Amino acid sequence: MVGLKAEEVTILKQIAVAAGALIMPYYRGEKAKLTKLKADHSQVTEADLVANHYLIDQLTAHFPQFPILSEEKTLAENQQAVEAESFLVIDPLDGTSGFVKNSPYFTVNIALIHQAKPVFGVISAPAFNEVFFTDIDGQAYYQKMSAQAKLIKVSSQLSQLRAIATKRQPELSQVKALLAAKKLQIAEFLTISSSYKFCLIANGGAEIYPRKASIAAWDIAAGQALIEAAGGLMVDQQLTSLTYQLANSNLLMPEFIALNNLSLLKN
Repeated sequence: MVGLKAEEVTILKQIAVAAGALIMPYYRGEKAKLTKLKADHSQVTEADLVANHYLIDQLTAHFPQFPILSEEKTLAENQQAVEAESFLVIDPLDGTSGFVKNSPYFTVNIALIHQAKPVFGVISAPAFNEVFFTDIDGQAYYQKMSAQAKLIKVSSQLSQLRAIATKRQPELSQVKALLAAKKLQIAEFLTISSSYKFCLIANGGAEIYPRKASIAAWDIAAGQALIEAAGGLMVDQQLTSLTYQLANSNLLMPEFIALNNLSLLKN
């Protein structure tokens, strides 16, 4: 893996888990519901800001060679970070809107981008006491805290698929139209907030997640690293691997499809 050693992967995992632990006192509490609206009208809570402060402090101390792209930094700061060949991407609390409604599917995301490709990812799911991460050999793992880490792979299923889709319209109708056009057999639709949806695909719990709207880089970078390390893919509309050409951009990623096997889209 570019720029990381095995012990540094352990440090990154520990930082993500510790950030999740800082969030937990706010979970299901009244303070979690004290939100503000940012310039883009998205919600931010005290938990977001506490986790962000911790992540930036720890990552700067341990990995000063990598600038940091964060949801809670200014656009100018982020645009400067992505000019580097390698940079870290963090989302201190992914799934804030669900978090304030007591959903357990919130996560902490850290990814390393090198030459526009995600080469490392860790996703901590503190409400489930779980962490998903990649290693220096390009493999993906799941770990329940206090237990041994387990190697994970995407599902091999090519029919009777479990598809992840938003409830929002018109995107849901667009997703269903895409799946129908590809003649895919969908057995079940799952709705999961935050990057936990990528963990589900990487761990074999679902096969496909089409996204028919733009999304920020920090929402998906760690998830892409995890899915690809587990043997899956994240591709754009041309069926090429999603890349992070973010310099001089608005930091948004295009529509994509995360899936277990590219053959699903060959129809």
